[in-house]
Amino acid sequence: MSTAERSLFCRLSVFAAPFDLSAVAEDHVLADLVERSMVAVHAGPFGRRFRLLEPLRQFASAELGDRSEAVAAHASWCLRQVAAVGELLTGPRETEGVGRLAELWPNLRVAVARAFERADLGLAAALIRPVVTELPLRGRREIGDWAERLLSGGDRASRLLPPMAAHHTHDVGRVPPKSTIAGGSDSPGGVEASLRAFWLVWVAERNTQGSRPAALPGVPDHPLGRYARAYLSGDGHELARCLPEALDSVDSPDLRAFLELMPAGTLIGVGQFEHVDRKVAELAARYRAQGPPTLLHWSLQTLGYSAMFQGRDPEAFFDEAADVELPPGTLSATKTTRARAAFRRGDERRAFELLAEHIDELLETGNVVAASVVAVEFIAITKVRLREEAAVMLGYLKHANDFGALAAERLVSGITTTAPGMSDREALHHMRQVLNAARARSGSRTPPAGQA
Repeated sequence: MSTAERSLFCRLSVFAAPFDLSAVAEDHVLADLVERSMVAVHAGPFGRRFRLLEPLRQFASAELGDRSEAVAAHASWCLRQVAAVGELLTGPRETEGVGRLAELWPNLRVAVARAFERADLGLAAALIRPVVTELPLRGRREIGDWAERLLSGGDRASRLLPPMAAHHTHDVGRVPPKSTIAGGSDSPGGVEASLRAFWLVWVAERNTQGSRPAALPGVPDHPLGRYARAYLSGDGHELARCLPEALDSVDSPDLRAFLELMPAGTLIGVGQFEHVDRKVAELAARYRAQGPPTLLHWSLQTLGYSAMFQGRDPEAFFDEAADVELPPGTLSATKTTRARAAFRRGDERRAFELLAEHIDELLETGNVVAASVVAVEFIAITKVRLREEAAVMLGYLKHANDFGALAAERLVSGITTTAPGMSDREALHHMRQVLNAARARSGSRTPPAGQA
């Protein structure tokens, strides 16, 4: 190979997965490497992608001398890619954004890991921020782990804030990372408190999904910090108090709307129906007009459950939510509402199948906090034929959280219990065991359903 070919071949070894043509300045040299079969090319869903086969990548990596320039180029490419993905995720092309992120993820993970290895927290933060909402939307809990690493290493706010003018490892001028929180010394507690509070929100989300009671590390006296603490503890009354100020501290309209939606279930649990109905209806109208589809779906599901708690017919909301086409991997309660609909049609077996499938998804993603929502439907479809098992889950629901306690009071009738509580994960495993056993007993029959 020529000197240029050898140089590019070795520098490409820093890519952990396929990349597009924008990653390479010397496209003519890349074409030569493809011609020599040193670089593989294939047609992906978003255009041509290039990669080194793993044995060649390992060989090229061993031949690469000074890695700093190649690593910097890789980081700059990842910054451009993740910024573009972030734009897609907040609009009607969300599904494309999810697909592009899945393709980018191995390279993004490597770029973040390298940034942490070099203690370049500014770069790590800039790589993570555009896709941070994928933690609650698609269960990418690794984002919460990264947020905690930023907090553990971020003693100085300047190390967490983009733009990173002092960093020479990547070309930040080509991709100005978008600010997602209010900056400047006039924010409550100063810049450092704002940044710590921002990342604490996502640590709290990760812990909440997994029902982890671990305390948040070093919560600053900042509106977002108080929001994160109330959200993790499930304190709906405190959330209602601190939410307006927390939202005011966020300068991204997309993120502000998202943070309005995230605690809606907790607020329902403490009877904040008027607030939830008004605000979430506004969000649903926004998301109908401009996307993203997942947040429209979530808004409609929320309005449906709020209507249920208030004794109103929720089916219009649930039906519209079910018709929204969601990106792969999206966390959704649609299967629970479809299970209830199947049960009312008399198809008990299908209702059991849908609930069991949803429980498997929750356990696989670690989103066990959704167990209380599943339990509501589980009790509805089992309380006639499996009364004792329904009573066990009613005991769980009463002790689970404010949402569960209110659901036990308002949504469940004709059954009482003295059963003790259990953890969310235990509840999911128990319901799955009961549903699987019931499906096995029923065989191919579709028994008549009892009253929901």
